[in-house]
Amino acid sequence: MPKHHSEAISVLLAVVFVAFLASPLAFPKDKKEWPQPMVIFMDPDFKFSQVDNICLAPVLDLRSDKSAALSLTERGPNTGFFPNQRIATANQALAGGVKGSGYPTSECDPVNATLDDLRSPSDTWLRKLNFGKSNWLFVVAVEDVHSSANWQGSEGGYAIVSGFLFQQNSGSARLVWRDRSLGVVEGGYMGRKRTVERGENYIAVNNGIDRLLLKFERRSRGRPVAYFVEKENFDISCDRAWMALKDTLSHDPKKYRAAFLDESDKMALYTMVHLTNSGEHEDHVVLRPHENGCVMELTQGHDTINDHLTHDWDELAKQMHASLAK
Repeated sequence: MPKHHSEAISVLLAVVFVAFLASPLAFPKDKKEWPQPMVIFMDPDFKFSQVDNICLAPVLDLRSDKSAALSLTERGPNTGFFPNQRIATANQALAGGVKGSGYPTSECDPVNATLDDLRSPSDTWLRKLNFGKSNWLFVVAVEDVHSSANWQGSEGGYAIVSGFLFQQNSGSARLVWRDRSLGVVEGGYMGRKRTVERGENYIAVNNGIDRLLLKFERRSRGRPVAYFVEKENFDISCDRAWMALKDTLSHDPKKYRAAFLDESDKMALYTMVHLTNSGEHEDHVVLRPHENGCVMELTQGHDTINDHLTHDWDELAKQMHASLAK
């Protein structure tokens, strides 16, 4: 087997694992209705039942630092098992994920946008959007990618991916849904340093796209999510709760590895390190005003080994209360 093929075998194993987690076969059948996680923004008049065909724009690379090797239009490293079998592009992962959730799709022209355009679109910018023959346009943007490897192999990596759903109605357009996800690649893969890092970048982005699409209301059969949702109410402002959350995540960097903190969205994306059998879990926290206080919601990756909620939520809430009591 050629050397570059053997170097990329570990990359394929990661792809297979990610695909397994995203499939219904990874989990037993549901015995209850799974909760809908809180997203950054959803228009109060919007429902996924309104959506028919979704026009998919090519994924945007909006990283401020583009030094990490990544192409959104070229396939990733060769897997080594079959000729020309490579890691899927971000556009392929997006199309496959949306169709897998049960929504018909079509292709749209590229969207010219900055992150500010997507998050807070102006009327002038919205008028420039091309929906093709659809009334729905979905735009995905890669905000950050990071990976690392040494002479022994992979040290892990992550990607920050955002999604924006726009609706066209009577000639006008509006943003109806947006959210952000963390795609994680754990360490342990062997191979040449540059090949491993490049493969990690592709896998992390595709994993982030998959987790973003888990927030869509699923129309296809099978278990719709691979996470738990927990909430905690605080009788304080979300600004104070945010400061306590940041203090908690920075207090023990060996336990909490924060990949993304956004004060404007009151969102934290991080992994919690477990020294037992379950490794790192992808955790997603958002804070929102509720009545006279603030509600914090944690979306936590499902523990596929023990098939129950991990202790991430209990520990985080306990430490936040301790921070607020100082």
